[in-house]
Amino acid sequence: MSEETDLTEALLAAATGYGGKDGPADLWPGFLRRLAAAMGAGGISMTVTDGPSWQVGLEVTPLDAAVVARMRWDRVYSRTDLPGAEPAGPALRALRAALPGGGQVVILALRQGQDFRAVDSVRLSAFGPLTARALAGWLALRDERARTGLEAQAAAGLGLGWVLLSPALEVLALSSRAERLAEEAGLRRRADGRIESADPALARGLTRAVSAAQAGQQAGLLESASPGLRLMLQATRHLGQPALVLWLRHAPDLSASPPEKIAALFGLTRSEARLADGLSLTEAAHQLGWTIETARSCSKLIFARMGVRGQSGVLRALLTAPLWPADPDAAP
Repeated sequence: MSEETDLTEALLAAATGYGGKDGPADLWPGFLRRLAAAMGAGGISMTVTDGPSWQVGLEVTPLDAAVVARMRWDRVYSRTDLPGAEPAGPALRALRAALPGGGQVVILALRQGQDFRAVDSVRLSAFGPLTARALAGWLALRDERARTGLEAQAAAGLGLGWVLLSPALEVLALSSRAERLAEEAGLRRRADGRIESADPALARGLTRAVSAAQAGQQAGLLESASPGLRLMLQATRHLGQPALVLWLRHAPDLSASPPEKIAALFGLTRSEARLADGLSLTEAAHQLGWTIETARSCSKLIFARMGVRGQSGVLRALLTAPLWPADPDAAP
């Protein structure tokens, strides 16, 4: 494998964040080590303005912002021709490249002793702009993955999962929570990849829902043997092909929510939060060791603090809270 091919493969791996079976990772240090070896550099740093930075090998002192601002795009500078920089110090090569969509990256290569060769500058000149474009894609993927993580956390906190199916009910993909919800609903994946239900009533409902979804009709909700668990099938398209989405939602268990989280969310005391966890006054009074009168008096204070009327208002406030307080990783 040629040096250029090795560098290109390392750059592509870093840009996607995939270097093997372990999934997304920060592979930029590996690319920089290969670039340093190709240039004969003892150390390399790469810095994105208002963003991340990496350094491998010898410590490289960052350039002053005023010096960087005067550098021309995609030009390789030596220490002696950097605009306004001190010429003393180890051999240096510097490049400033624009990121598509805004921003910039500065790459600095340091070498002790002998100066860099002309071919070393050519390598930096060739891979600098490519690195900037790859970095822009990597930053976009990083941000998207972070948003996806928040979406997954929100869906888990709301008890929501999904299964993407082919029109023949073959499982194409599923969310992390869906597997547990599907098992609770009595659904299983057969050896041929199709999903089926051991519950005759749910199996019949699933068949009707498939026909309705494929006909573009509203399929409605499907009942499951598990209390609080609801399913709905919806027609969609995936990668340009017809597909189905099976939505599963397990209503949050109010009584399982830590009182501390409910108290923090609605400005209640811990005892008030335990009273506002979906129990009736009689049940709450029994659990807290209060009289019915004490529970009723405390509940009126809770209604006032939460700005609701009655226990049904408390339940609506809890179920529609923008940030559900339950632990999204907890079992439903």
